[in-house]
Amino acid sequence: MKLLSCNVRSFALASLVLRAAAADCDCGYTTDVGTGDNVRNALFTDAFETDFRHVADLKASEWRPQTYNKTAEITPTNHGRLYSNASTLANTVGPDAGLQLVVGSQVVDNLVRSGEVAAKRKDFFHGSYRASIKLSSEPGTCAAFYWYFNDTQEIDMEFLSKEFHTENSSYPVNIVLHSPLSAAHGFDAVKAGTWTQAFLPFNPTDGFHEYRFDFVPDVVYFYADGEYLTQMTGAAVPTVGGQLLMNHWSNGKATWTGGPPKKDAVMTVAYVKTYFNSSSPERQAEWQKRCPDIAKGSVCALPSLAEKNSGETFFNLTSLNGGDSASGSDSGGSSASATDGGKSAGFMVSPSSVAVLLSTGMVSYFLSSL
Repeated sequence: MKLLSCNVRSFALASLVLRAAAADCDCGYTTDVGTGDNVRNALFTDAFETDFRHVADLKASEWRPQTYNKTAEITPTNHGRLYSNASTLANTVGPDAGLQLVVGSQVVDNLVRSGEVAAKRKDFFHGSYRASIKLSSEPGTCAAFYWYFNDTQEIDMEFLSKEFHTENSSYPVNIVLHSPLSAAHGFDAVKAGTWTQAFLPFNPTDGFHEYRFDFVPDVVYFYADGEYLTQMTGAAVPTVGGQLLMNHWSNGKATWTGGPPKKDAVMTVAYVKTYFNSSSPERQAEWQKRCPDIAKGSVCALPSLAEKNSGETFFNLTSLNGGDSASGSDSGGSSASATDGGKSAGFMVSPSSVAVLLSTGMVSYFLSSL
């Protein structure tokens, strides 16, 4: 498989015509992917956005609270986990409005109450995955923003609150790819070489910060507040479409979560923004039919997080009370913002050309200065 290369830094200004407009993103979304000399401008065809600050009823959204338990984790030294609706709370008021995933401090029947939500869609493939999260400072929990197909194809950003140290400003994030190799090592990604740790340049418990991973063929790039952290490459990178999830849990295991927390611990999610290529052949066919000539279509450039109020830019919120949209064509060109309650400014992009890369039956798109 050969990727068409482009010099994004020179091409972005020379080849793209940008104008401020009400977003009309029928043919997708572009963003820089990569770091250093390996930056490319990628085009993703679908969008999935949720502003949890305005979601009063999770059942009306495109997310589902998970309810199950993990009693198999119970040992003489570890507890199990109980994922319940009581730990998955919609909150639309106050400065910390958003989805709350709560880890309980009390152990009941040797289970620790934990919270998890999963997106209903299961066709998330190559894309840019972003979430604004305020983490708990209470030691003894694991908070995760992750992509999942099965136990051997998984991308994780995991935060262990016991590892946060304000005295020396040390705030690590654990980056994990689960793969057949990690399965062969008993799902120990450290032994498999598919784990690394990066350090955040801020205290993740003092407010909301955006965590992001860009998943493209053969590599996953990780970011915090728009700043590059690290990357994972090789055979462990997933090759199929999957699901997007977030959870907050503890089982008391000393070598991972520690805890349980001494008081209830809350992870709060303000929003999730995902721009991706669907693994669904039907959705791929819809895009090809809708955009046979990308130069005549509408493509929106995703704003840099460094841009003013970029965290309030939503391209495809169908309503402020539901907050989800499956693709660029679904919104009919409207873009709802959590702050203005209506259309917000986006960027229209008319690329001079687009190279289409076919990869294992899936479609990824990279802008090229051919």
